[in-house]
Amino acid sequence: MFRLDQILLSIAVAIAAVNAAPLEPRQDPATVNIAPYAVVGCRMSENPHSGLTPTDYNVTTGSGCITPSYSFSSYVESANDLAANGPCALSLFTGPGCTGTSSAATLTTFAECIPNGGPWQSLELVCGP
Repeated sequence: MFRLDQILLSIAVAIAAVNAAPLEPRQDPATVNIAPYAVVGCRMSENPHSGLTPTDYNVTTGSGCITPSYSFSSYVESANDLAANGPCALSLFTGPGCTGTSSAATLTTFAECIPNGGPWQSLELVCGP
């Protein structure tokens, strides 16, 4: 059985260790979930019964250029607070490999269809200081 003085000493050591190491705020990476759609209005095909589904991408800072296997003209996106409110931009490019003309995507913290634009072929999330 433990003695009371051993227990108190253990608690004191634990408190000292916690106070000695300051807690740092958690830094989540900027993240955007995006599902690009081939057709304006967040559809994959002009045929509403085609059964085609978009590829869903989880884009984070530093993930580089993403080139979906199809060009897209609309998208559904949802960004975390750091991406939507920080100095971040999701750029959409007219060419593969993040080439060609770029356009800034709309970033919101809730899932929203951005119904028109493009056609785009690639995208990249970049955050500045």
